[in-house]
Amino acid sequence: MVCFLYGKKFPNSYSSIISSGRFFINSNVLFLLSFINFLIFLLLDNLASTFSVIKSILTSKPKGVAVACCFDNEEIGSATKQGAGSSFLQAVLETLNEALGFTRADFHKACEKGMILSIDNAHTVHPAHPEKSDPINKVRMGEGVVIKHHQNYSTDGFSSALLKNLLSKNDVKFQDFYCNSDLSCGSTLGLISSCQLHMNALDVGISQLAMHSAIEMLNPADIQELEKCCKLFFECSFNCEN
Repeated sequence: MVCFLYGKKFPNSYSSIISSGRFFINSNVLFLLSFINFLIFLLLDNLASTFSVIKSILTSKPKGVAVACCFDNEEIGSATKQGAGSSFLQAVLETLNEALGFTRADFHKACEKGMILSIDNAHTVHPAHPEKSDPINKVRMGEGVVIKHHQNYSTDGFSSALLKNLLSKNDVKFQDFYCNSDLSCGSTLGLISSCQLHMNALDVGISQLAMHSAIEMLNPADIQELEKCCKLFFECSFNCEN
């Protein structure tokens, strides 16, 4: 086995290796095609969302308890100890609740009043296969935050209206995604966490080309819109109690 780390070559030594895991990734660096404003890199789905969320929570001034949670293994079903299907998020929130001196009843009440913003990139209209997209509601790069609508997503009329109102008042661009009814639709972590916590939720993202390929493409202007969306979300005081 030959390993390369930060440009250094390590000697071949099987005797010191007890076990291993193999991961093959594209080693190309991120770059920008400025003449068409395309950001090109691997794993933009979902590094773009992770970057936006972490940057936003670090610069925001929340009115309540704001949590940024980044899960692993979303593409393989989330049923791992580090995935959204685990008890990790609920355990962390319950620990915070106890540390703040609240009861378990207070925790359930807080969840009922809270909101989850599930963020995962969306498919833009593909120039070679426009028939894959909904014929009416077409998502395009550079047009801002994508709000996703489907039974596989956590978005409903209530949560969508709350976010659209917030974004409209603060001049954040957004668009709606509806899956082509003739095709199956993907899913995200939104429904999993929403069901576990009994909390209102919605799914958003930014649009991109070549999702899950070795090289993915998106418009960097959409990342800026997503950052603004996340910061507004963290700083907004939601009371979703029915």
